[in-house]
Amino acid sequence: MKNGGVIGLLISATGSALFRPAATLLSYPLFLGGLFIVGLGFAMLQIAANPYVTILGPERTASSRLNLAQAFNSVWLHPVWCWHPRGCRARLEL
Repeated sequence: MKNGGVIGLLISATGSALFRPAATLLSYPLFLGGLFIVGLGFAMLQIAANPYVTILGPERTASSRLNLAQAFNSVWLHPVWCWHPRGCRARLEL
């Protein structure tokens, strides 16, 4: 379980490391590749965290905890990406 988390962090770091060369070279495909790799790393982290969430409490409520954890993983990203007085549409226009 710990190895999956470490591997997920390393994959995400590798994808993040591609952002600087993509900005320097003005390469949109390289940026998208880095973003895809970061997404793979985050998915690996979520998969590695699932066993921890299931053992945190009673076995009969494990599925509810997993659903709640996955919901918070999705919900917290929305305000981070859309933090602008005019909302997400204004953020995309920048």
